[in-house]
Amino acid sequence: NNYCRNPTPEDDDHAWCVTTDGDYGECNVTMCDPDLCMPPCGNPNQSKSGYPSFLQAEECCDDGDSSCKCTLLKDACRISLENNGTDFCDDALSVCYEDIYDDNLVCSMYEQICSSFPGELTCEAAAEKCCSFELIDWA
Repeated sequence: NNYCRNPTPEDDDHAWCVTTDGDYGECNVTMCDPDLCMPPCGNPNQSKSGYPSFLQAEECCDDGDSSCKCTLLKDACRISLENNGTDFCDDALSVCYEDIYDDNLVCSMYEQICSSFPGELTCEAAAEKCCSFELIDWA
């Protein structure tokens, strides 16, 4: 029975196995989908998915540390916005503003994301959240 293993991930960054000739060989095994894997706490999310940042908010922040969770959830929201979605944005609003729904606070968060990471999709989302349009009756 020879299986890939990594009993000391702090020392070895790859799984390994014992080969038929008794040597150690590196296994070419993807541990998880790179867009869904959580990077180590303190490392930035480099994927094109907000899910790893969402996982970091759950796993890396102390229960009462809303500032830590807010930062990571806003990052998850930003990545989602950059990919034309809104996943994790409601989670960020809930944690960052403690379930107080106020249009100005919603606008503020989206403007922060747009100003920190200016891009067409992030800033369009901010414009949608911050600008109110009134219908004009031309009749």
